[in-house]
Amino acid sequence: MQIILVQPTDKSYRLNKALNSDFWELVNDSDEYDSYTTFKRLDAFFCDYDIFRSFAEAEKFLDDIDMGDTYKKRMRKELNKIKDDVRIFNWAVA
Repeated sequence: MQIILVQPTDKSYRLNKALNSDFWELVNDSDEYDSYTTFKRLDAFFCDYDIFRSFAEAEKFLDDIDMGDTYKKRMRKELNKIKDDVRIFNWAVA
């Protein structure tokens, strides 16, 4: 699994008004088609992105990034929600 921090650009927003703020996305890296289509879509909308292999790596990135506390809190809250969703899914599948 890859965790992606998607950062839409001004050009992204002009193409799709829904791309107005940063967001997290998960990609199943064991599924090549899923990975390919995700990154192709992000590139088509001119989004910047950072890729992480674990939630811990993404959290460290948030700790180290030079952004305001409001941004960090919002992104950490969204990341924690995704982490909880993954935990619930893994529990349900097991």
